[in-house]
Amino acid sequence: MKYIFYLLSIVITINASMAQNYVNLRFTAKMQDNSFQALDSVKVINVTRGWEETIYYPDTVLQMVNSVGVVHTENSGYRLFQNTPNPFLGTTEVKVQLIHEDYIVLTLFDLRGRKHALYAGSLTEGIHAFTIGVEAVQMYVLEVNSSQGIQRIKLLAKEKGDYAKIVYTNTNPLRLPQ
Repeated sequence: MKYIFYLLSIVITINASMAQNYVNLRFTAKMQDNSFQALDSVKVINVTRGWEETIYYPDTVLQMVNSVGVVHTENSGYRLFQNTPNPFLGTTEVKVQLIHEDYIVLTLFDLRGRKHALYAGSLTEGIHAFTIGVEAVQMYVLEVNSSQGIQRIKLLAKEKGDYAKIVYTNTNPLRLPQ
């Protein structure tokens, strides 16, 4: 009896140690008018672990293995967040998080490399918001340059605004988790 109990406990321990937890991610696209848009693909990028996955229609579910461990990331000194909304109608908002005071330059380019708007200034630590305005319906690239490096995001304008601009709107001294 002891032998069976011992053997059973070993089998259970091995199975428990080999079991993996899964995380299912489901994607939908909800527009500004609360209508849903069909997705042809979704690209998921895990910057922390260095992998990416593209999911194509009709499969809008990604199953990831949830492993346990400590992941060390190297902080670049600032973070550029994707604009919201995107695509946008005339104007959109972009946020930049600084972990210390820095001089930054935001430049708005079109895909041909033409400069449309510029903001330059010294900002304190925290989360800073900028309003971006465009003068044409097209794809743009916003480049943020600081002493810590360069980051870029793509912005898609579905409607033109009055003129191209980058306007500093506010700051939040609270920092996001790093």
